[in-house]
Amino acid sequence: MAEIQFHEAANIFPLMEGADLDELVNSIREDGQQVAIELLDEKIIDGRNRHRACLAAGVDPIYAKAEIGNMSPARYVWTLNGPRRHLSKTQRAMVAARMLEVYAAEAKERMLAGKNSDPMETFPQGTARDQAGQEVGVSGRSVAKAAKVLNEGTPELIGAVDDDEIPVSTAVKLAQLPESDQTAALEGGKDAVKAAAAKVTAAAA
Repeated sequence: MAEIQFHEAANIFPLMEGADLDELVNSIREDGQQVAIELLDEKIIDGRNRHRACLAAGVDPIYAKAEIGNMSPARYVWTLNGPRRHLSKTQRAMVAARMLEVYAAEAKERMLAGKNSDPMETFPQGTARDQAGQEVGVSGRSVAKAAKVLNEGTPELIGAVDDDEIPVSTAVKLAQLPESDQTAALEGGKDAVKAAAAKVTAAAA
């Protein structure tokens, strides 16, 4: 069987790693897979972590077809996962920023197929961000900051924001620095992060 890919919309949430993934692996190894992994267009749209845990536990994954109707795949992923996760405003802003990227890709796909574009894509960019933010419960301004972190931040900075170690309001300032400076700030700890962010704020004054 060919390796199953993850659906682009599923990637609005970062993957589980470390102790959390190990716990899921042990749970599936002991009790089996309790919830089916959902597929859309033969890609995993919900259950990426269950899929990885099943493979690690040596358990054959159980799949089911996702029934999303006319709902956007990204919105479907949010409705399944967002309400049951205890996400901070910073983490929700990152999810919304990734949703914007998926919405844009979905609209382009529909256009190439000769179908009508998603109405959201006809709005000014700021409004689209506001709507994505409203979907997850944050301001459009926070979504814009998160988008800048995703576009200009190092993988380490993005990971720190996803893990809620650094607020998006601070991370967006670090994202303006060269990659080496971002890395140095993160390696220096909280005080170094604050100092680097303050330096960016002072330079912009």
